[in-house]
Amino acid sequence: MRPEELFFLQIQGSGILVMPDGRRMRAAFAGGNGKPFVGIANAMRDRGLLPDNNTSGDAIRTWLADNRGPRADEIMQLNPRYIFFKLSEDDGKEPVGSAGIPLPAGRAIAVDPSRHAMGGLFWLDAAAPKLAGAFPVYRRLAVALDVGGAIKGEVRADLYTGTGATAGAEAGRVRHDLRMYRLVPIPKS
Repeated sequence: MRPEELFFLQIQGSGILVMPDGRRMRAAFAGGNGKPFVGIANAMRDRGLLPDNNTSGDAIRTWLADNRGPRADEIMQLNPRYIFFKLSEDDGKEPVGSAGIPLPAGRAIAVDPSRHAMGGLFWLDAAAPKLAGAFPVYRRLAVALDVGGAIKGEVRADLYTGTGATAGAEAGRVRHDLRMYRLVPIPKS
């Protein structure tokens, strides 16, 4: 596996591996080393390696591949978090989030579990994208079905966009101003 691909698998916390013989295996989150996630996009921007409006996942992956070796390793090592995986045959289904439910593409979010309960229903209003090539607006209902090491705070969410290259490229460009509205039933009086 190329180092930058392993690095992104670590960030995502799960993924599909294609073995040399063509078999597809699911790498699912099994635990971490307990260290916090540290994003490298800001450090790459601050060092002049990438422009502020192009710190997408694709841009970071390309830079890491083009600079493979000590230079890329130095950048990747800025994130001390390490994820361990369990492997299973790929069943072709969507991955299961920390709530134990398969994640519906475009409708599942990861949230900070200290702020939001699993299964919570939210209206997302995300606009003003910060990255070139991003979708301009995300307005939709979503369900909190997962957690993430970088998702900290009341108004933070990570939208699950699905599997495959297109979904991965979209996910790597989602950095928008976000308003989240938690929807709750109003008790009858």
